[in-house]
Amino acid sequence: MPESLREFSALLASELGHDEFIALLQSLAVWGLLGAGLGLLLGFASYRLFRQLGWYGAHSTTGRWLQRGVFAAVAATCAVLLGGAGFWEGVHRRCHDVVTRSRIGTDALPVVADLCAEGIVRLDLAMEPGVDASTAAGDARLTAFRAGTWELDAPKFLGRIDTLRGETFRELLAGFERDALDRAPALKGGLTERLLHYTTQNLGTALLEQKLSSELRRRGLDHLHTALRTGLVAEAARTGNPATIGHRDLARFIQREGIVPTLVVPIRSFARSQQNIYALVAAFACIAPAAMSRLCRSTPPVASGADSGNTLRTDAPASR
Repeated sequence: MPESLREFSALLASELGHDEFIALLQSLAVWGLLGAGLGLLLGFASYRLFRQLGWYGAHSTTGRWLQRGVFAAVAATCAVLLGGAGFWEGVHRRCHDVVTRSRIGTDALPVVADLCAEGIVRLDLAMEPGVDASTAAGDARLTAFRAGTWELDAPKFLGRIDTLRGETFRELLAGFERDALDRAPALKGGLTERLLHYTTQNLGTALLEQKLSSELRRRGLDHLHTALRTGLVAEAARTGNPATIGHRDLARFIQREGIVPTLVVPIRSFARSQQNIYALVAAFACIAPAAMSRLCRSTPPVASGADSGNTLRTDAPASR
């Protein structure tokens, strides 16, 4: 093994953990070998199928050996391609365990989840009406949150998020509507102004929601946003109190439902896309040689010039 590859493997094993690194290698090897075996079977089955259909066929010894060479090349190509697809299947199946059970999941992600939980607490304090939202008040609430003497009220937090979003959307759309009326005073009053208001409120809200969703996806926060919107209240009820959730439980929830999917889902999507490419190329490798053989056998040979001239002289009627 080259020194650079050995160093890279040692670094990867130290970062992931020895057990997780070995399990990942085993998964890659097992699924790669299974894919290669499936590729050999696919190459043999396709060759037999196209021979039964008559796409392959040769009467000379040279032609038969040529077809055997084509079969060997197709089988080897399918084995390599589906072996690559099996490699990505191993990545797809083990990436979640690597992320959650390795040092990434045990050392780094809990710190990120704690920071997210504390950020949610500060945001909740900033949105809560009629309270002191200063830095000192935020530090005091965080201290109580970490100590377990104060817990986040999940339904109230989500309600404040909805209120803030609604107010922000209304302010943006109202400003847009005022600018439109200032630029086109003829729209003021009557049906046209009401039509503008209706279109702005409905279409504008839909566009802002779409923009918010796309921005969350671009920043990698869509999984966390979805988890908070759909699962926070249920998680609070599951951990004991039907309305509030503590620091540790909130951090674990954020890590499990928000951070881990943010890392795992793109890896799995990329692995599936690579598998699709390998499968399509393997299918093409099976069909293309048989189709070319069929096309060559069905094309009539072109007669040479000498043979054409002899044929014309033979077929011409004798003149006396």
